[in-house]
Amino acid sequence: MDEYVDTVHRLGKKEANRTRQVIVQFVKSQTTARDGCQPEGEVNPATGLIQPASDGTGVGESGDEPPAKKRKSVARPYKDYFLKYGFVNCSNPSQDPRPMCVICCEKLANESLKPTKLKRHLETLRPPIWFLIVWPHDKKKLLLPATIDMVSTVIDEKSAEKLKRIPLSNNTVSRRIHDISENLEEQLVSRLKAAGDFSIQLDESTDVSDCASLLVYVRYVWENDFAEDFLCCLTIPTGTTGEEIFSVLNDYMATKCGLDWANCKGITSDGAANMTGRNSGVVKRIKEAAGKDIVWNHCFIHRQALACKGIPPDLDKVLKEVIRVVNFIKGSALNHRLFDQLCADMGAEHTHLLFHTEVRWLSKGRVLTRVYELRNEIHAFLHEKKSPLADLFTDDWLFTLSYLADIFSSLNELNLKLQGQCDDVFRNWKHVMAFQKSLKLWLARLRRPNPSHYMFPTVLQHIEENDVSDTDVKHLTGLIRTHFVALIDNFDRYFPTERYDILSDKRWIQNPFEFESPESLLELGLTPAEEKELLQLSSDRTLKRRHECMALSSFWISISSEYPVLSKASILLLIPFTTTYKCEVGFSVFTKIKTRHRNRLNAAPDMRVALSSCTPDWNAILKAHLL
Repeated sequence: MDEYVDTVHRLGKKEANRTRQVIVQFVKSQTTARDGCQPEGEVNPATGLIQPASDGTGVGESGDEPPAKKRKSVARPYKDYFLKYGFVNCSNPSQDPRPMCVICCEKLANESLKPTKLKRHLETLRPPIWFLIVWPHDKKKLLLPATIDMVSTVIDEKSAEKLKRIPLSNNTVSRRIHDISENLEEQLVSRLKAAGDFSIQLDESTDVSDCASLLVYVRYVWENDFAEDFLCCLTIPTGTTGEEIFSVLNDYMATKCGLDWANCKGITSDGAANMTGRNSGVVKRIKEAAGKDIVWNHCFIHRQALACKGIPPDLDKVLKEVIRVVNFIKGSALNHRLFDQLCADMGAEHTHLLFHTEVRWLSKGRVLTRVYELRNEIHAFLHEKKSPLADLFTDDWLFTLSYLADIFSSLNELNLKLQGQCDDVFRNWKHVMAFQKSLKLWLARLRRPNPSHYMFPTVLQHIEENDVSDTDVKHLTGLIRTHFVALIDNFDRYFPTERYDILSDKRWIQNPFEFESPESLLELGLTPAEEKELLQLSSDRTLKRRHECMALSSFWISISSEYPVLSKASILLLIPFTTTYKCEVGFSVFTKIKTRHRNRLNAAPDMRVALSSCTPDWNAILKAHLL
């Protein structure tokens, strides 16, 4: 095959045309043989065309009669698998089988019906037909014309004309994806211009080809509710500084889409320096372009992940040892298979361990829980492998592991509550504040003379199933108290109460019907216009029932014409994203679209088709192609 590929690279347009002639000639010869007639003349191997036959005397140019050949009494049969060597049977049923090469149309004797002889003929012949096989992307230039010639010869010209309508272009699918993407982009831009105010969330990452990509999502008002949609996937050509990221983003939004930065009311990103730098960060540049009426939110999920990093050295040591154990088993294919079989033989509920990674926020808690559940199986496997890691599985070590599994499971629950779309700042602050209060309550219980561990079910189970001494319990309780103090300090640092106090002044947005009495409005700091509208709104029983059965954002958008001042203030507070959850989901899709096998792909159109919430306007797409 390598020789054929090297030969094919030297072929040109002449060889392609000659290929079509050979195929047509072969079809004609097969048609003649099917009708019971033999073509007059023999096939010239050099040209592939039929030449006139000799006069039948069997005399050569020298006039000497050739010596008679000894013929075998039994004719060799033709087998169907000879076709893989490029030979078909060209004889009539009444004659002995004779192989004919479909490449050069040369007919061989019956005694050549041996796989070795047929294969030798195929390997020693320059095969123009391989041009159809090794270049599958030239369907439009070579395969389609050859197929049209064959169909016109075997059937008719009318059938051949139908083949010309088949789309065989190399970029047919890519072109259609681009057309759909452009239509979705046009719809989204028109919606944003009609809606006016919008907010964005953005995040930057590096793909498999080491190219920096920026994902941006947008939230805007559409059809009496907030709509969230994929805005763009932009490639950052050089560095990833704040100036370069803003330049790429501004070229797309302001120059290409014609959007006004003044309508951007909220930005949500992580806390990276290129995003939040006070001098040249992306947020600073967007605020300069949009004006002062814009809010930046540090992603709640990122802040929660950063707050969880404070861990005492003794607990951190056990955590790293757990990761070493997992890597020992999962890092080797043989160890992984043997461990799976061991778990199955021992009747374990699970047979796989989980990898730990810092990027996936939930992985740490799940890894610890899975290791504790399979502690007996892991210890048996490490002991069988004579690994020094087996010595880690002592009672104290497992006791500490049980606490780590519990606390990181609680942190995972908080993380899951912060995820999802259509989030609002009130809901996320409620979850964070509830967890902070839980930490303080748990710490107070652990500081009592008789500490309670009810909040740690795995720890309680370990104490009940094992003979844990009071000294070990007191030692672990001290580690837990130290860890809780660090967690409380970190959560107070990343979720300061000052911001929640500012939000509490806007609590009328969450439920405006709690302030029916005039005296209750004094501490809200409302303007005279807002006070007037809030008094009227809180007295409307019909709207109160609507508020109970509608989403918060939908409620305020639905009354924008009746109470414009309150509705405007509420929308400005609710429209900014609180997390970059959508961007993280987008990057998960991005890794599936742009793989190492497609590392040169421009994934922006594919990403829009995969993630856009708009529906393509098929009539407009078809109409644009018909014009």
